Amino acid sequence: MFQTRHICRATRARLSISPWRRTHAMGMALSSKIQPVDDDNTSPTENNSRPTDHPTPSRQPHQHSTPTKSPPHNRHRLHEFFIGKTGGQIFHEMMRLHNVKHIFGYPGGTILPILDALYASPHLTFILPKHEQSAGHMAEGYARASISSYPTPGIVLVTSGPGATNLITPLQNALSDGTPLIAFCGQVATSAIGKDGFQEADVLGMTRFCTKWNVGVKHVRELPQRIEEAFWVALSGRMGPVVVEVPKDVGAGIYS
Repeated sequence: MFQTRHICRATRARLSISPWRRTHAMGMALSSKIQPVDDDNTSPTENNSRPTDHPTPSRQPHQHSTPTKSPPHNRHRLHEFFIGKTGGQIFHEMMRLHNVKHIFGYPGGTILPILDALYASPHLTFILPKHEQSAGHMAEGYARASISSYPTPGIVLVTSGPGATNLITPLQNALSDGTPLIAFCGQVATSAIGKDGFQEADVLGMTRFCTKWNVGVKHVRELPQRIEEAFWVALSGRMGPVVVEVPKDVGAGIYS
């Protein structure tokens, strides 16, 4: 017993700091290397970059993100390029700008102006499943397969009402797994919102708690910026799903 105590004292005498101070110093060193990150509230800023590894899902309660800054892009050049184009044509060009090759979705009345612009496009492939929920899961799997090389969000295009409600499960799954997913949901014309129009539903209210961010486009001039923000939010910080609501008159409107 005395021999053991003597050995312990001799060992402590050789150390430059006490055990408590040594533990405290190690803790301070680790805390200086590990910075707390609020994954769910990550806002698009000019210093963010796309992560290369699939992040570990956070166990903290989900809080909705709100972009505080617009992503970096030349607005004046985009403004000049989109003058005279319809909302559907702008959607097509923005998908090309972000190197999107495949879009998963199901046709419907409110998204016909967008589908007209995508029809026979040599740059995009529209994949038609039997159900909107299948489109969401297919886009989710497409995004997860791209994470190992270069993160690319899965793109979903569905109509209003039942088309949007059928995406709830894929959106929640993407949020839980940290999968980048952008769902473009149709909506009745802006003048008919809130008037119980055909297949009108509160898409933004329903998807608020199963997305990182959702937004409704109120004018065709907003469409390029909202699409840019959607990609930014979906791929920044802890990746996840985003919903963009596009009314029918926005898709058919002319950018001026």
